[in-house]
Amino acid sequence: MLTFAPLGEAMNQSLIASDSSISGKHGTYTGSIGLGAVSFHPNLGSAADFTGGHIDVPNTGSFFDSTVEVWLQIDILAGGCIGRLASSSFAPHTFAVPLPLEPCMATSSSPVSVDLTGVHALVTGANTGIGKVTALELARAGARVTLACRTESKAQAAMADIRAAVPNADLSFLQLDLGELRKVRASAAALFARDDAPIDLLINNAGLAGMSGLTPDGYETQFGVNHLGPFLFTLLVLDRVKASSAPRIVNVASKAHYKAKPDGIDWDAQTQKTATVGGFAEYCVSKLCNVLFSFELARRVPEIPVYALHPGVIASDVWRKVPWPFRSIMKLFMISVEEGALTTLHCATAPDAAGKTALYWDTSKPKTPSHNARDEALAAELWRRSIGWVGLEGADPTAS
Repeated sequence: MLTFAPLGEAMNQSLIASDSSISGKHGTYTGSIGLGAVSFHPNLGSAADFTGGHIDVPNTGSFFDSTVEVWLQIDILAGGCIGRLASSSFAPHTFAVPLPLEPCMATSSSPVSVDLTGVHALVTGANTGIGKVTALELARAGARVTLACRTESKAQAAMADIRAAVPNADLSFLQLDLGELRKVRASAAALFARDDAPIDLLINNAGLAGMSGLTPDGYETQFGVNHLGPFLFTLLVLDRVKASSAPRIVNVASKAHYKAKPDGIDWDAQTQKTATVGGFAEYCVSKLCNVLFSFELARRVPEIPVYALHPGVIASDVWRKVPWPFRSIMKLFMISVEEGALTTLHCATAPDAAGKTALYWDTSKPKTPSHNARDEALAAELWRRSIGWVGLEGADPTAS
């Protein structure tokens, strides 16, 4: 039997354990789970059927959650603020979770409102999820897009999909593995050898969650992939971004950064294996680092607008390391990748976002980030340590 031990209240609602439903903000939600099949019925006219490890939820455009906190779902697994997994056998069992649904952001067939002909955009992690949607919409607007991805076959498949929608898309592949620093350097070198074109839009989108361990360089996995890899790559290609007449750097962070511990960053933990179940605490730290990096980079290079953003809680491959069936259940409560790409595209292209540097964005609007994220001393210390960790002592391109 799959049961949950309540740990107090969540969103003013206690977790319901069995054969129950609960009223959320916009309706009542119930569901059942078993090894062979899952059905989910929001009582709002939609259903999802599940077999073989995949859930496909028809989106009616009216009740998908744009604000539910992913960590609330993960805390169910890790023993956090909602509930604790009390049994690991999976006989069919009814569960109910309070979902404070908000209307989704409106989508458009052309979310980019400007002509990007002549613009070169480099998007990391562009083979899937919001990165792929971002690459598609930039190409649709006329940009030349470099898809910087770890696996060429996946990038080529994404490029084929984009060309099916935009036949004249100007696309290229750059191999980039953010999990190993020598490979990040090799990627930058390959880019430099290819041509000397400026990078007008650098979109650091790639990342992962729910993975434990160490990178080959000896850093906690999510810190290494989500922060150190993008940090090094950005600094290595920074001169190409500076060469643009209208550059922007967009760093995809997360509202999970609010959940990082309020006493700052445990520096020793970043060179140790993931300590928590599911790695969510470490993920929060890595996303805090994304915001701190963005603000410190903007301070050091004021001529380049730098944006940090929360894309929404998205049903994308970022959760690929979260074990099934929890990954599939979580995705029921998330927004689409098309919706998730909107804030990235806004920061990268919208005229009214031009020059608005060192801000944190959510649903295409500036929002106050966490207290930690606004700590200039913490940002400076992260920068100092990161420069050492990636081997750029004496070669920091932002040093005056």
